[in-house]
Amino acid sequence: MFKPLATGLLLSIPLLTFANSELKLSDPIKESIPSSSIQVGVESIATGLTSPVTGTYAPGVKDFVFILDQIGKIYSLNLNNQKLSMVADMSDLLVSMRNEFDERGLLGLAFHPDFAKNGLMYTYSSQPNKGSADFELKDGSKPNHHAVVQEWQTQKDKTAGIKINTESPREILRIAQPQFNHNGGTLIFDVQKMLLLSLGDGGRADDQGPGHVEGGNAQDPSHPLGSVLRIDPLATDGRNQNYGIPKDNPFINKNGFIPEIFIYGVRNPYRISYSSGTYYIADVGQNSVEELTLVKGGENLGWPLKEGSFAFDMNGDSGGFVYPSDQAKLPDGLTEPNIEYDRNEGISIIAGHVYHGPIKALNNQFIFAEWMSHSLQRGRLFVLKGKNEFAEIKLNSFKSKILGFVETAKGDVLLLTSENVGPNGETGKVWKLVAP
Repeated sequence: MFKPLATGLLLSIPLLTFANSELKLSDPIKESIPSSSIQVGVESIATGLTSPVTGTYAPGVKDFVFILDQIGKIYSLNLNNQKLSMVADMSDLLVSMRNEFDERGLLGLAFHPDFAKNGLMYTYSSQPNKGSADFELKDGSKPNHHAVVQEWQTQKDKTAGIKINTESPREILRIAQPQFNHNGGTLIFDVQKMLLLSLGDGGRADDQGPGHVEGGNAQDPSHPLGSVLRIDPLATDGRNQNYGIPKDNPFINKNGFIPEIFIYGVRNPYRISYSSGTYYIADVGQNSVEELTLVKGGENLGWPLKEGSFAFDMNGDSGGFVYPSDQAKLPDGLTEPNIEYDRNEGISIIAGHVYHGPIKALNNQFIFAEWMSHSLQRGRLFVLKGKNEFAEIKLNSFKSKILGFVETAKGDVLLLTSENVGPNGETGKVWKLVAP
């Protein structure tokens, strides 16, 4: 385990100087993403959604998965007859979103590992400012919205898999967000039955501006923005007595750290994943680099000191840029990404899952994606080879932007897509990977 970076060191790091402009890299990773020999096809199994961003299964509920539509709706999908049914409309809870593009909404969904006994479901959503947040913005700025984690009581239902009691959710955690973007959005449980929440740096660009501290929120572990949190939703010893702090969290009793932090130094971990003791952190890039890092807990991934494996210059009011890391005075202990590619290839990396479905060539391999390629104007599917290499799985005649993944109880992995950039229309689809 590395020695945590003390917050007092932040002011000594040369983030705000502009002497690095001559070192700026316009094409930091010259190698193109290789093509995989694995061949798969895709088959549409559900249509008519708006912006399906994630989904999962509920332990003990057979033959169903549950899909989040960003606009505030939860759907069940019967995997036997491919019937899509809306089981909850939570749109009244959300902030008003922009049709052309918005990163807010209903973003995260997880079922407790003991769901078959307790019926508990958890959501993460972008809601209007209401009262005080558990974590306010440190500079006193007015939040754009609050990021809210809630617990819902459910029961099994023969027709739709589950029935959600939408009348009385229990609020777990409320965090002030300075801007509309970089919200993270993943909720997942690990094998210890602890709940992880991925949070971006607060938005805007370069981790600076209103609602951001000097040196960047992601390098300030006294606040949750720019980190992945790990909490116990069934305990009561946390900040507001509505959740608890796992005793094995890596920064408990560390000076300058809130105990909820599991990893930090991330820009926008829109989707993260967990499998067999490894956490897959897909961090969306700023202007230059997309990155995937495999972690165990306790790591500092480096943003905004770094973007990917490169040093990053915040560059004041101008756009930030990357330059060679050997030309920067970076602190020890920053974790390097396992794989990375630059923005000349595509935009917005999305973590998927380790595949255990029927396609033998994909078995036990981690699949992930990007939202959109510049040149193709659609998403691309990737497979991780080992821990430090990856390749593209070609999808012939595929024209959609990839928004997320759904893991089924049997280990199959479904794709979630839309043809639109923003949360509008009805082009959202669910796809099944099939052998060619």
